[in-house]
Amino acid sequence: MLNQFCLGISGLIVTCLALSVPAFAGSEEATVVTGYDGARLSARWMLPDSAVRAVALLIPGSGNIDMDGDVSGPIVGRPHLANSAKVSLQIARALSAVGVATLRYSKRGFEDPAQLPNQIVSIMAKDARAISEQAQRRFPGAKFGLVGFSEGAIISVLVASQRAVDALFLLGFASHSVDNLLHYQFVEWPLGLLRERLSPNHEGEIELSRFRALNIATPLFSELLPALNKPIEEFDRDH
Repeated sequence: MLNQFCLGISGLIVTCLALSVPAFAGSEEATVVTGYDGARLSARWMLPDSAVRAVALLIPGSGNIDMDGDVSGPIVGRPHLANSAKVSLQIARALSAVGVATLRYSKRGFEDPAQLPNQIVSIMAKDARAISEQAQRRFPGAKFGLVGFSEGAIISVLVASQRAVDALFLLGFASHSVDNLLHYQFVEWPLGLLRERLSPNHEGEIELSRFRALNIATPLFSELLPALNKPIEEFDRDH
């Protein structure tokens, strides 16, 4: 059974949706963590000014994002006054205020574009497990938990199924149904973006020549969906 930290899940969700980064009591410390294969990833500790009551690893959501977890974009939108929505940073500051030290890290691919093809669930789960072990070693004996947002919630469950944790917080937006959200994210929005920037023919098709004429080598949305970061020709079923 998981023992929860002294901070309710509702407090974390409110933090995720906050319009600005809240005040906090603590300090930051830059560090480097290593993925399962030794890949070096930039990271930061957020350490409370008081005694460390527990430790949490923050696992970011989908997209090629850094350790602060900025989720601003066409799917989520932007918070008040078009500020950035740095979910991981906000959570780290909120947890620091109640004595919980946190470690957050940039996903592989954010700093090294050559790693983008490896930004897939199976590899990210291995990275998170390796980094969780590194985080736990700094404060041996302290209660340890995982905080996963959106895609990070899936990664958190996979990690927790392989190694014991004291707490598991799975966060996401309470908006549309999963089916509607996935259909919008992977069908409606990408197709709408293509129609907006490219002119389909009378049959509604976008020919490869249009991509070549505009020097587009990969899909327009490949940065947000790294798994689709492949040559345009691979999406032409008839070649």
